[in-house]
Amino acid sequence: MGEIEWGKCEICDNEGQLHRKYYMYGIKCECCSNEHFEIVWHCGNCEPKDPGVRKIKLSNELKHKI
Repeated sequence: MGEIEWGKCEICDNEGQLHRKYYMYGIKCECCSNEHFEIVWHCGNCEPKDPGVRKIKLSNELKHKI
């Protein structure tokens, strides 16, 4: 049996059942498994939009390459 996520929609701020939309950015980071991604939690009435990179943790090695 699956789990239901509940909380505030990031788009309309209504509270209820949430869905996830993942956005992948092709950047290696330490905060995600390998490739950086962001998640938008949204209700069934809202269409999620790409939030851009909101936060990222890079190693010192990667910081010097940027």
